[in-house]
Amino acid sequence: MVFINSMLRSSMLYAAETYHNLNKNQFREIETIEETCMRKLLKTSKGCPIVQLYLTLGQIPARFAIMRMRLLFLQCKF
Repeated sequence: MVFINSMLRSSMLYAAETYHNLNKNQFREIETIEETCMRKLLKTSKGCPIVQLYLTLGQIPARFAIMRMRLLFLQCKF
């Protein structure tokens, strides 16, 4: 989990508050990378629900982290 939080997520979401006009598929691509890493960490198959992965590891999906970063950016900007 330390690797996922410190290396993977921070490099994927670098300057995410400036991402503009992301559609559902682009959010999904970002989350798929994280989910693949979590599946390998927990040694689960594709049959395991994605929600269970996030709940077990105490993570939130990347789209919500990006939303949080955007809101904090806008709050500091104005």
